[in-house]
Amino acid sequence: MGKGYSIDIVITQADTHGAIARLKDIKDRTKNVRPVLKKAQERLERAWGENFTTLGLLSAKAMLKGGWAPLSPSYYAWKKVRFPMTAEQILVQTGQLYTLVSNASSNPGSDISDQSMELSVPGKVAMWHQYGTRNMPARPIVFVPRDFDRQIGQDLAKYIVEASRVT
Repeated sequence: MGKGYSIDIVITQADTHGAIARLKDIKDRTKNVRPVLKKAQERLERAWGENFTTLGLLSAKAMLKGGWAPLSPSYYAWKKVRFPMTAEQILVQTGQLYTLVSNASSNPGSDISDQSMELSVPGKVAMWHQYGTRNMPARPIVFVPRDFDRQIGQDLAKYIVEASRVT
C-alpha cells in the first residue's frame, strides 16, 4: 500500500456573521408557526368534511376501524318521515353538524395562535356521534388523518429551516 498524505488546515479568522444571522432567523421563525398551523387546520377541516361524503371511510382508515355503522331500520324510518331530503345520509339531518365540523376554526372555542391550535366542534350532538351512546354506535367525526403528523413535520421543517412558504 502506498504511503498516505495528510493536509492540515488552520483557520485563524472566520466570518460567522452570515451563519449567526441565519440561525437567528431560524430561531425567530420558531416563535411564530401560525402559517403551518393554518395549513394544518385547513387539512383537518377538509378531511373531516370529506369524512361525511365517504360515510366515515377516512376516519376508518386513520383509526384502523370500519366506516360508520349504517342507520338502524327504526331510526331510518323515523328520519325518512321527518327529514326526507337527508334520510339516506348518515349524520346529516339539517347539515349543521357537517358545517360545524368542516368549518371548525370558525366555531367558538377554536383558536390559532403563534405556536398552538385548538379546534372545537361544540354541542352534545357532535359528542354523541364521536363517542356513541347506549343506543347509538360511535361514528367518529373528528380524527387525525393518516400521515398528518409527517406532513406537518415536513411543513414545519420547510418553514423554520428553509423559510419556505407553506403551500
